[in-house]
Amino acid sequence: MKKCPNCGNAVEDGWKACINCGVKLEQESVDKGNKNIMFGEKYAGIIVLALLIISLAVMCLVKAVPGFLIYLAGVVYAITKLKGDTKFDENKIGEYLKENLKKENFTKENFMQKGIFLLAIVLLPIMIAVGFYNWIYTDTARQMEKIEQEYLEEMDNINQEFQDSMDEIGNW
Repeated sequence: MKKCPNCGNAVEDGWKACINCGVKLEQESVDKGNKNIMFGEKYAGIIVLALLIISLAVMCLVKAVPGFLIYLAGVVYAITKLKGDTKFDENKIGEYLKENLKKENFTKENFMQKGIFLLAIVLLPIMIAVGFYNWIYTDTARQMEKIEQEYLEEMDNINQEFQDSMDEIGNW
């Protein structure tokens, strides 16, 4: 907690004026406070991006459902971080996306703070489609390959037993 430069009274981050003496607080400290409140962690965007990449890899290479759950964790984390923005409204995500994805609002800093989170939300329908495709097609194909492999191994065992039996009959 900070102190008022005029009277020394404790002031909360984000306050524009001291409630004790009324002196206007520095705008820089107010802006810094809002930035910290909004995004909390320095590497939040990188965390979300890592979750997106890991989820896609798990979804395509391992299993669809765990990969999709990792992706959903990334989306929930992104929405949690966006809720720190006073302009963010869960009921108006489309308008928020339009506003923040305008060319004049699309700076490197804005992308690192909001863009990656917005990317996670925008990609949600695509990831749902990829997840279902992998779940239905790829996981089913893997299961069929496993069943086929087990069948071929069993057939090899039966053939080997038959060959052994024939060899025993031939030795009589």
